Order: sequence, then C-alpha cells, then structure tokens
Amino acid sequence: MEYEYDYGNDENDEDYSNEWQEPSTTDLAVSSVSATYETLNLTTASLSSTEDLDCETCWVYTVAQVIGLITIVCSICFNLPVLCAVWRMKNRRPSYIFIGNLAAADLLVGVLLIIQLLPAPSIKYSCLTVISLMIHSWMCSFLGTLYIAMDRLGIVIKPLTHRVIVTEKKVLRLLLLTWTLSAVWSFLPVMGVNVWKSDDEQCNFSVLPTWFILVTSCFYVTVVIITCVFYAKLFYRFKEEARKINKLFASRSISQESDTKQSRNLATVLLTVTCIFVLCWTPFVIISVVTTISIQFYYDWVSQPAVWRTVSVAYILTNALAMWNSALNPCLYAWKLPTIRKELLDMLPKCCVKQATSTKRNQSCAGTTVVSVETPM
Repeated sequence: MEYEYDYGNDENDEDYSNEWQEPSTTDLAVSSVSATYETLNLTTASLSSTEDLDCETCWVYTVAQVIGLITIVCSICFNLPVLCAVWRMKNRRPSYIFIGNLAAADLLVGVLLIIQLLPAPSIKYSCLTVISLMIHSWMCSFLGTLYIAMDRLGIVIKPLTHRVIVTEKKVLRLLLLTWTLSAVWSFLPVMGVNVWKSDDEQCNFSVLPTWFILVTSCFYVTVVIITCVFYAKLFYRFKEEARKINKLFASRSISQESDTKQSRNLATVLLTVTCIFVLCWTPFVIISVVTTISIQFYYDWVSQPAVWRTVSVAYILTNALAMWNSALNPCLYAWKLPTIRKELLDMLPKCCVKQATSTKRNQSCAGTTVVSVETPM
C-alpha cells in the first residue's frame, strides 16, 4: 500500500511539476499550429480571389473565341473569291492589284488563326510563329494602304506619266519585295529575337523585346500619317477639279466627267478601307505597346490582380477587333466596287446567274426589234 501510495505521490508530483514546465511548450505548439492554419486560410482566400478574377473574365475569352471562329470562316470564304476576281480581270489596274494584296494579307489572318488552334509540339515556337504571321499580315496590309494612296494620288496629279511608269509587272515586283522584307522582319522573333523564358509564358506581344515592338509601332504610325497626308492632298485635288468643272462645264466632255467621278468613287472606297483598318488595328497596337512597357518597367504595378485583369481584357478584345478587320474588307470591296462585284457574280455557278442574264438579254433583244421595225416607218 505504501508502494502504491508513494507511486501515486510521485505521479502527482510529476503532474504537478509538469503543470509548471509544459505550458510554455504547449502554447508554442498551439500558436504555431494556429499560425499555420491562418496562413492556409489566407492562401485559400487568395486562390479563391484569383479564381473569381478568372471567372469574371471568362466571358471575354468566350467572345474572343466566337469572333475568332467567325473571322476564320469569313476571311477565307470572302478574301479568296476577291483574290480570284482580281486574277480574272483582263485589264487589271494597279489599284485592283493593291486590293488583291490586301485580300491576300487578310487571308493570311484566317490561316494563322487556324494554326493557332492546331496542336503543336513546341508551345514556344507555335506562339512565336503565330505572332510573326500576325505582324507579317499587319505590315503587308498597312504598306498596301500606303501604296493605294500613292497610286490614287499619282493618277490625279500626273495621269499620263502614271500610266507609263506604274505597270502591272512593276506593281507585282513591288509587292513581292514588300512581302519578302516584311517576312524577314516579322520572323525575327522565331529566329531568336524574343524574351521567352518558359512554357508558362502567355502568348502575346510581351514575349517580344521592347525595342522590336517600339520600332514596328513607330513604323506603323509613320506610314499611317503619310497615308493620311496623301489622301488629304488627293481629295483637295478632287475639290479643285470640281470647281474647274463648274466653271468650264461647257468645254468638259461627258466621258471626262464620268472618268473623274469613277476615280473619286474608287478613292472614297479605298479611303474607307484605310480608315476602317486604322480604327481596327490602332487600339491593339496601343495596348500591345503599353502592356509590353508596363511588364518590362512597371511589373509591380501591372501585376496587381485588378490592373492585370483590365489589361488582359483590353488586350483580348482589341486583338479580336484587329482580326475581325480581315473579314470586313472583302464585304466593302463587293459592296462598293462594281468591277469586283461583277467579277464575283461571273464566278458564281451558271445555274444561279443564267436565268437572270437570259431574261435581261430577251428584254434587250425585244426592245431592239421594236425599234428596228418602227424606224423605217
């Protein structure tokens, strides 16, 4: 009994001593566990907030994907017939060859969007190839608008000299040189001029060096300014000619008036195409430059969730708008240019056009027979 009593006293003594020795260790353990738990809660909250940010921008990706699919179908199905219509023309003017150049650049947009959807063995080179093709199509397009403005202005200022100097072969050589030099510059990122770090990089212009984007954007702005100056000078000449026509209307032949009117209408359509191109591509260029500079020099600011969400939404929407421009141009050609519209109608299956043409011919033949019978009388 004494043994048990002594043992119990020893145990009580140990428990009593532990009451004064153990609490500090236990409190530290509990505090560390609680701190870990709070850290996990904060991490979970931050992850949930990131998911909420992603979910808030889900509609942007959906809209961009829908616009991309529509752009693929429209750019291929509309620009390819325009190219065929320009090729079918017997007497191709330089202006229509330049329109064919714009259609080819717009067709390239549909091709690069298809490449973007295909699975690729290398994420890096697939992304860089798509970006290079986009820059290539963009450069060929805005240089094509510059050539169109120069061509229209040359016709108005020096029509006789323009017909001798600007021939079909020279125009084709100029376009071939343009596509070659644009390809050399555009594919520099694929050949190593990039800042790609890992496969976790987002496929946008931020993988390109800042100097590359700035040089390309400055070149684009310079070309747009020169094009606007050419069109301003062109329509000023049209206005001066209209005043001369009003003063010397009697000495002006009907054929000369119709030629001037056709030239003015063609210049108006091409100016509309240029304006739509600038309106569609300029926001994307601005967002790309701002995003690239912000990532390079102001990463702490742009990496904030709210700021990055706004930048991402703006980048996606402006990119979709720029791609959508390739589907709008052929609609303008077919709507506003009678020559291209006629060629497009001629390419339709004969069963679709045969009845309409036959009825028109019958009406015209009936009208001529009546006149031929009545005239001798």
